Amino acid sequence: MPDRVSVTTSQSWFSRLADSIKSVVFGLVLFVVGFPLLFWNEGRAVKTARSLTEGAGVVMSVSPDAVDHANDGKLVHVSAFTATDDVLVDDTFGISENAIQLARHVEMYQWVEDESSTSETKLGGSKETTTTYDYSTEWKPSLVDSSDFHSPDGHENPNAMPYEGRTEWATNVSLGAFTLAESQIRDLDNSESLRLSSLPSSLQGSKLHDGDVYVGADFESPSVGDARVKFSVVRPGSVSVVAQQAGSSFSPYSAEAGGQVFLLQEAIVSADAMFETAPFERDDDVDSALGRLFRDVLRSRHVIRADRRLWRCRSTRRSRARRGNRYRGGLSRRVFCDRNDRGRMDHLPPGAWHHLVVARRWCGVPVGARR
Repeated sequence: MPDRVSVTTSQSWFSRLADSIKSVVFGLVLFVVGFPLLFWNEGRAVKTARSLTEGAGVVMSVSPDAVDHANDGKLVHVSAFTATDDVLVDDTFGISENAIQLARHVEMYQWVEDESSTSETKLGGSKETTTTYDYSTEWKPSLVDSSDFHSPDGHENPNAMPYEGRTEWATNVSLGAFTLAESQIRDLDNSESLRLSSLPSSLQGSKLHDGDVYVGADFESPSVGDARVKFSVVRPGSVSVVAQQAGSSFSPYSAEAGGQVFLLQEAIVSADAMFETAPFERDDDVDSALGRLFRDVLRSRHVIRADRRLWRCRSTRRSRARRGNRYRGGLSRRVFCDRNDRGRMDHLPPGAWHHLVVARRWCGVPVGARR
């Protein structure tokens, strides 16, 4: 059975027209639905950014050695070393580790299908499409259903994985005198590989290769259905948290701006540094995608209008305004008025002053005062 199969189909002009109309209608629906989603997403980003700005102004660093209940409900910053007495076990492979997380990662060697198409328009408006299906073998972390292949014969995959991936978590993890909640424990993902030195005798057909488990005949020449099993652990380490103190634990801080603040980094980091590297930019004037779009549109409108009005007045009045081009962010930046004339704007014709001021503000140029 070849590892490449090609299929050629033809589509009439009327069928293509119908598909085009459907695509246009679908695009309009996406356009209408997309704007509310975009506004909602941008609003959420603004709320988060303002909440982070608020949090940076009220956060206080506290000692991890003792819990001060006077700080309950306040936004606190704690840096310490995590600890746990929990022992995580994987009985199948005989693993027992004192860790925060123990994960088993399983991959199986399987057939995969790659589909590609090329189209050619024929005389009369019809379209001929050639679809090519390429089959190759790869290591995949989940089961690939070969019955969905265009050509499953000769490319059959097993119906099940020899072992399933799994993750075990510690339930009792402390940060100094504080205790981390379950959701906070699962935010710890600074993992390292765990190499095995031996396997239980009950594992038939499995062998060790560089500390990992290989299920199959030859790891240098794998066959479909072979599997490899790797392990990783998250061990106790340095952690910094910015959150609301809730007794001897932590919870997200509800800011007056409407968002929540909870920051966690797996290192000793100051509160200022944690806010600086937070996932959202903290700025009084959040530069959202829609904001940038409208800003650029308005900038162009005012620059063009101010430029046009100044150009008209030059033919009737002698203006001291000098124009030059500068560039910022790839957008044309008009700079009107000489340095010495920034305070002498009374020579501008009616209407030009408003557009000039707005244009200079958008471009970040000092406006000066009109006399």
